[in-house]
Amino acid sequence: MKEREEAYILVINRNEMVKVLIRDIVYVESFSRKIFVYTENGTYSEYEKLDNFAMKLPDNFYRCHKRCIINLDKVRVLGNNTVVFEDDSRIVMCKEKFQKLKQAYKGHAIRKNMIVVNEKQLQI
Repeated sequence: MKEREEAYILVINRNEMVKVLIRDIVYVESFSRKIFVYTENGTYSEYEKLDNFAMKLPDNFYRCHKRCIINLDKVRVLGNNTVVFEDDSRIVMCKEKFQKLKQAYKGHAIRKNMIVVNEKQLQI
């Protein structure tokens, strides 16, 4: 049986083409015509529109802001308008966008068959 191939994306970082494992991407930000790809293994940058980069990503990535895309699989904590990732990096969001992100994350959790426990259910 053939093993599933890992999905990569090519990032042109300075004068190098870097093969980045998509599942290692934590989040992507854009600033002044440049995108920054934050991964578990480092940060890469290239001149590209965030819209174009977003089209290359699978559905576990969520556009939470016009300048930011996050990997929902890498989220560890959502609270106080802040996203904390598994690598302890974090981004702060406005309240309105954060509420939309929470709804998207709940949908993602259901699709991934995660067990969703309401804190009210935990009270004894």
